[in-house]
Amino acid sequence: MLHLYGQSDARKRRLLDAICSALQLINFWQDVEIDFRKNRIFIPQEDMARFGVSEDQIGHGGTPPAAGGV
Repeated sequence: MLHLYGQSDARKRRLLDAICSALQLINFWQDVEIDFRKNRIFIPQEDMARFGVSEDQIGHGGTPPAAGGV
């Protein structure tokens, strides 16, 4: 879109990249429970362990007691 409107400079491209990345992450996180119900977990096991998240918590909508490292 930036190119279409002649607004493409390095700063705006960086900002657009950050916005698009954030929107994609939001979309991903919204689907975690839906994916779980389909027997799919796309979160790396090492990340789940690092943040103290279990498959059971995902299935029941629970949250870890503390979000260490966030």
